[in-house]
Amino acid sequence: MQSVQGTDAMSAETNTVPSSKKVFIKWGLLGSVGLINGYATILMYSRGELAFALLTVILTALALYIFGSKKTYAHRYIYPGIAGMILFILFPLAYTVGLAFTNYSAKNQLSIDRAQSVLMQRTFQSGESYSFELYKTDNGHRIYVKDGEQLLTTPDFDITNPSADYDLSAAEVPVGEKEKIKAIIQNRAKLNTVDLHMPDGSDIRMSGLRKFASVQPLYTMVEGTDDMRNNKTGELLRPNMEVGFYQPVSDNGEFVGNTVSPGFIVGIGTHNFERVWKDEALKSRLSASLSGRLCSQQ
Repeated sequence: MQSVQGTDAMSAETNTVPSSKKVFIKWGLLGSVGLINGYATILMYSRGELAFALLTVILTALALYIFGSKKTYAHRYIYPGIAGMILFILFPLAYTVGLAFTNYSAKNQLSIDRAQSVLMQRTFQSGESYSFELYKTDNGHRIYVKDGEQLLTTPDFDITNPSADYDLSAAEVPVGEKEKIKAIIQNRAKLNTVDLHMPDGSDIRMSGLRKFASVQPLYTMVEGTDDMRNNKTGELLRPNMEVGFYQPVSDNGEFVGNTVSPGFIVGIGTHNFERVWKDEALKSRLSASLSGRLCSQQ
């Protein structure tokens, strides 16, 4: 009897270990799925993609519940079908219906924050432009700028990881081997981030493949508001929430002038439907089509 009981005890212990391991793997995988999708949801929400963030939450929560609960074991076989129906049928349908009540178009695809970010990246040339050449030296690269008859140069720098700014100093003749235009094109993204300080105190930045110029941001945000100041014209721009664009305003706060692209998405109610209902050309075409069908049936 004792030998039989001992054998049963060993069997029970042996069966418990793999079972615990499976449970650990199961919840480890489910936890990883939850964390990864939770992080993706936060990223989407931070970028203004609320609809896609909500879709991710629904599909993830449904998957965790179905695959984590023993009561829903049979539903695990139909989850792919349910998820596919939500992802490819219900969500696109609801999303399209939602867009019908907004001004979404080719010019209005961004959130207002993203539209501000795009506008803030625009620059304009506010001073003279200077030709430049890129030279490769033993210690890296140098930029030579021609200011009239004077030749100015940067110190040697690593073109793959340049500093934010460099002081220009006078030079007699270029040192090193002149790079071809191909090298400038390949490193344009890096060179665009470099500010050069002229001897007179002004700053210049790359404005073309062969030019440096005094470049300033075209727009700056007005502190404490969503308004923008056009640094080139001095105009004050304000978001027009009726049309979904930034637009200049007068001293009285009235919208004047042309809108500035890109626009942003705003709700416009049933305006899209009203435009269809009130379109005389569309009405005439529908009437002609209906009349033609009735005549053909008779």
